[in-house]
Amino acid sequence: MIPRSNNSVEGWHNAFANRVALNHPNIVKLAEKIRREQSKFEV
Repeated sequence: MIPRSNNSVEGWHNAFANRVALNHPNIVKLAEKIRREQSKFEV
């Protein structure tokens, strides 16, 4: 995927927002998405 921003954090945020695909997720769904995202970066 080609980044739409020079700022890496903004790029991550845009990609994460696209993966969540909900405008206002409840806290349980948001926590689940964050856990899945974190598991991609843990060794």
